[in-house]
Amino acid sequence: MDEKMDTKQDAKWCEAIQLFEEVMIYGTNHIMNELKLDIFKELSVEQVRLLDLLNTQGPLTSTEITELQGGHKSATSNRIKKLIQKDYVRFEQKEGDHRIKHVVITDKGYAATKVANESSFKYFQSLLSDVTEEEIEQLMVTFKKVKAILLAK
Repeated sequence: MDEKMDTKQDAKWCEAIQLFEEVMIYGTNHIMNELKLDIFKELSVEQVRLLDLLNTQGPLTSTEITELQGGHKSATSNRIKKLIQKDYVRFEQKEGDHRIKHVVITDKGYAATKVANESSFKYFQSLLSDVTEEEIEQLMVTFKKVKAILLAK
């Protein structure tokens, strides 16, 4: 009986994880295709995610960015280089240790992420208008629990 229970629970976990991945992928693509913001015309999805990461986490090293975004160090370096060329980010030496460089979001980068985030919020709010307050609360409780677990590891 326990083995069947585990199999059912495993199937539910697989479905939940797959749904989460699909929502993230389709949600991002949907936003970029529907909103037609200048930032989405000028930057790749990965570059926008990098700006958003710096906006929420603050200055990070290239290594920290690679760890948080996944992928290869060379891809991160290329993303940063392109964002520097477009004046969305800059390098800043760490005080007291000039060997360490942090990637810092510029005013232009901050302004672009602010517009993108506000537009995304309004768009999703309108798109998901049929979702009840109770459903939103449950989603928040679940995401907060998952976030706490991930941050504790």
